[in-house]
Amino acid sequence: MDPILDARLQSIERKLDEATKILSGMRKAQRTASVMRWLYWAVIIGITIASIYLIQPYIAQLGSAYGIGGDTKEGATGTNYSEILNQLKEFQANQ
Repeated sequence: MDPILDARLQSIERKLDEATKILSGMRKAQRTASVMRWLYWAVIIGITIASIYLIQPYIAQLGSAYGIGGDTKEGATGTNYSEILNQLKEFQANQ
C-alpha cells in the first residue's frame, strides 16, 4: 500500500478512537446526571413527607389547644355545622 495512504488511514483510526472515547464519556456523564436528578427529587420528596410526619403531632397539639381541627365536624373555617343546623331549626320554630 502507498505509505501516504497508510498514514492517512492510521490518522483516521486515531481520530475515530478518540471520538468514540469522547462519546462514551458524554453518555456516561448523561447517565450520571440522570441518576443524580432522580436522587435529588427523591430526597426533596422524602424530606417533605418526613417533615409533615414529624410536625403532625405539634400541629394536632396546637389545634386541640385552640379548639380547631380534631374529631369535631368542623370545616376548614372552623365552623361547626351541627350548631348552624340547630340554630336554623330554632329560627324556623320561632317563625
